[in-house]
Amino acid sequence: MSLNAIMNTASSGLTAAQAQLRVVSDNVSNVNTPGYVRKIADQVAVSNQGIGAGVDIARIRLATDRFLQAAGSDAARQGVRYELYDRIQSLFGDPGDAGFFSQVDDIFSAFAAGAEDPVSAPRRQEALFKVQALFDEASRIAAQIQSVREDADGRIQSATE
Repeated sequence: MSLNAIMNTASSGLTAAQAQLRVVSDNVSNVNTPGYVRKIADQVAVSNQGIGAGVDIARIRLATDRFLQAAGSDAARQGVRYELYDRIQSLFGDPGDAGFFSQVDDIFSAFAAGAEDPVSAPRRQEALFKVQALFDEASRIAAQIQSVREDADGRIQSATE
């Protein structure tokens, strides 16, 4: 092996080490940066006619942890899902409050009162008004749910862009 080949081999080793130091420096300086992904420099041996001729950096890749990414994306997905379901639940209200389900109870009460006095027009009319109010409320809730769905679709679109 000639002195020139030895010097080229040493030079390629120093160049690869310099690239490795640059990658390590980036990793250390960005350790607390949110969203930064650690880098790894992959080295490959260089040979010339079966004789070792040094080393080279094949590529610099990102060292992502698939399990952490899956857990992070799953947690974010569940957080968004919780928020959207909470918004939908708030449309119906609590069962004990004056929400949708209390209107259902009022309808049953109106029908029970109408059953006690079936010839009473005011009681029948009251039951019909309560049913109509429930249908109006259901229509309003359906429109709000559609709005929540459109919001979710918008979030998905912006996330994919």
